[in-house]
Amino acid sequence: MKYFRYDNGYHFVCSECINNADITAIDSKRLIEVEIKVSWNDFLNEFNEKSRNKTLKHKVYESLEKPYANYVIPNYFYFCVTKELQHKCYEYLNKHKPKYGLLVVEDYKYRKSSYIKSIKPAKKLHDNKPSVKTWIEIGKRVQSEMIGLKEKQYEVETAKIMFKEENNE
Repeated sequence: MKYFRYDNGYHFVCSECINNADITAIDSKRLIEVEIKVSWNDFLNEFNEKSRNKTLKHKVYESLEKPYANYVIPNYFYFCVTKELQHKCYEYLNKHKPKYGLLVVEDYKYRKSSYIKSIKPAKKLHDNKPSVKTWIEIGKRVQSEMIGLKEKQYEVETAKIMFKEENNE
């Protein structure tokens, strides 16, 4: 998420929001959707006919048919995969989904953290700016994530205090 917020300057970034995307990023001109895949089967399941919602989503993204005018379609769509999957996914996307982009998680050599590297830039699916409704949905999701994190932080701090009190008596 920091790749979009800090490295690329998007106004808001959240998880599990528009179209249940793993990551959604938005700025004044673009809506980005990212699906994170951790295995080859996980990646292929995105296009499996048994996954009706996912299959429909990709058909809509490709064709932008009018019957789905109310469907929130991102301006750009990416997959984010591990380094081990990058070549297979790159080949698949070039052959079957040329407009989709590919991001890869890379590990820093001397740090215990990782960064995102763009391997295949996504091509624009459409030129429309994100709607006010989309902004509101993302804003609500960002707020929910913040509240959830604050509640977890409060629980941890409370547990620490209780632990200290129990061990001091």
